[in-house]
Amino acid sequence: MNSCLRAAFALVVGLCLTMPAHAFAGDNIPPRLQHLGVTEHLDAQLPLDANFRDEEGKPVRLGDFFGTKPAVVVLAYHSCPTFCGMVLRGLSESLTNLPWTLGNEYQTIVVSIDPRDKPEAAAEKRKIFYETYGRGNAGAHFLVGEKGQIDRVASALGFEYEFNKDTNQYQHPAVVFVAKPSGGIARYLYGVTYETKDLRLSLLEAAHEKSLTTGERLLLFCFHYDPNEGKYVLLARRVMQLAGAVTAVLLAGFLTVMWRRERTRSNGTEPNGEKPAGPSSELKEAT
Repeated sequence: MNSCLRAAFALVVGLCLTMPAHAFAGDNIPPRLQHLGVTEHLDAQLPLDANFRDEEGKPVRLGDFFGTKPAVVVLAYHSCPTFCGMVLRGLSESLTNLPWTLGNEYQTIVVSIDPRDKPEAAAEKRKIFYETYGRGNAGAHFLVGEKGQIDRVASALGFEYEFNKDTNQYQHPAVVFVAKPSGGIARYLYGVTYETKDLRLSLLEAAHEKSLTTGERLLLFCFHYDPNEGKYVLLARRVMQLAGAVTAVLLAGFLTVMWRRERTRSNGTEPNGEKPAGPSSELKEAT
């Protein structure tokens, strides 16, 4: 049974640790700066009736993009010289390595915090985003709107920003938000690059309203979001619990098979239910 135990434990750890190769790449800004200007409102509701225009200039409501899929939400602005571009590039590179496909299982919503931004600028940023993503051109929505509507979304997310007249730029934290299909806020991820593992687990958590595979449920069981670390960490205790459960199932199956074999032998029958052929039966067939 030692080999069965080792196999069971290897199976559990393998399921919990299987992640894309890019999962731990990238440099993050210092934690003190990451959380600057953010008050987390977990489980709060986004204003789904907020009005914007999309990258084609069409009037849309934020709620038009919710209902069936979780979303990665970003607040940025399109004339930003470097910072916002770094955030969007880091996000798109991490999304490239997700087993889920943008537009199918989840979506990305980028809301400009600059009311001066126009749909044409949003369309250009969307094009660059898809070029970095490299896996299609669906599921990313770049929105522009009036300050009052922008502030409603920022307030719901606990996102603080301000315009610096001296530099003609916006000051804001580096953070992306993961939202549930209902529009509830599920997770905050900080920095200008994001571990694919954290994005994957955040989207799995946010998608609790939809069906998950057994492997995805095992990932959520094995990992826990640590707010002090700002990322998901493997819980060794849960891995051991899962390994114990798998071992118990394997042991029960092994004992059941052995018990059935022993029972059939004691009853003088083969495992298929037939009685073994003895000398008398063989002689009878010969005559």
